[in-house]
Amino acid sequence: MTRVHALFVLVILVVGCGSDNTYNLPGSGLSMPSTITLPQSSRASSADSLVQASGSNGIPVLAHYVSWHSKVDGANSIAKDGTLIPCRSDLNPVGLPCPADISKTPQDPALIGYDALDTNVIAEQNAEFQANGILPLTSWWSASSIAGDRFLDTYLSVPSPVQTALLYEVTGQLVAGSGGTYAFDDSPNGRENHRRFVEHMGYLHQKYFMQYPDRFVRIDGRPVVFIWLSSAFTGDFASAAKEVKAKLPLYIVCSEINAYMPGRAGLMDTINGCDAISAYGVYFRELATKYGGNLSTAYTTEYMTGLMRWSQWARQSAPHLKIIAPVMFAYHDSRGNPPLTSTPEQARTFANVIVSMLQNSSQQCGNFLWTVLFVSYNEHYEGSSAEPTYRYGTSYLDILREVL
Repeated sequence: MTRVHALFVLVILVVGCGSDNTYNLPGSGLSMPSTITLPQSSRASSADSLVQASGSNGIPVLAHYVSWHSKVDGANSIAKDGTLIPCRSDLNPVGLPCPADISKTPQDPALIGYDALDTNVIAEQNAEFQANGILPLTSWWSASSIAGDRFLDTYLSVPSPVQTALLYEVTGQLVAGSGGTYAFDDSPNGRENHRRFVEHMGYLHQKYFMQYPDRFVRIDGRPVVFIWLSSAFTGDFASAAKEVKAKLPLYIVCSEINAYMPGRAGLMDTINGCDAISAYGVYFRELATKYGGNLSTAYTTEYMTGLMRWSQWARQSAPHLKIIAPVMFAYHDSRGNPPLTSTPEQARTFANVIVSMLQNSSQQCGNFLWTVLFVSYNEHYEGSSAEPTYRYGTSYLDILREVL
């Protein structure tokens, strides 16, 4: 057991529910109420998807599964760095094994890659999902996008016991306002966004969830839809979500978790429409800047502190709400911010911390689901992928399988 792993086990044992005292998490410099406890793991029933895919510790990994890699539409630049490209020797012209001498790989990512619509690629990736306890979260859906109906129709044509969840990205689907926000109020944009969201969820239900009942991840018997980016919502999103769920059995996961709790103004207007919250990974600009872009013990400690604050807030303000712990090992930001990097040892330590939280929290009060949301399986452009690459080989996949 590593030092940081043991540290979080100690936190679980020391921090109790219901006390008004404060506990100073070692190494974080942050004082937090002792009611911020590691939450109880909510295992899914045997009828749900979350017991059907898991690694060595039985924790299913929902992993973002990019579905737009395609040479057909010219979107074939998989990675900014030629060493982060997938190393599937049968799909790449270089033909190098994985791992390989990265100095010999082409540095033009446009020359490398695969077509996400290739059924042979899909079958190979499904086999990888099965072998490593992964449930793909298909990212992202839009009816007119290559990543939407076109990909899903192809993906579902390939027989497999693997189940997928869907990411619904609001960009290009809803009407954006000033500052990149999406209104759900009584304004023209707000009414239109309400209408579109209800219509899109109904479309997904009719075309996919009803037609392929065994191919989608379910929690509490309901297909899972992850909403990106709900943290940009203003107004009463909850009314749109409740209208959907009054007719359709959907499990809505919202993207709300950040490094520092409390959250944004008007948060409850969104949260009341969500069944659970998570985030797109654990990359937070503030922490990346503060800790030099490294997934260090200090970064991990501060992230976990923030995550436990969200747990406390949810227990007090939104008792219906569950939390899916976000997990990420690396991220190459494209907006001039520091990247997040980790060694295989740091990534393994981070995963062990998450496992300790979920395993040891069963004796504490809490609200975490028995699963994690991992970024990513194959978002190679952002450098977060677990799909084997020339630089990292299978190390991230190995960690997911062996630790979670």
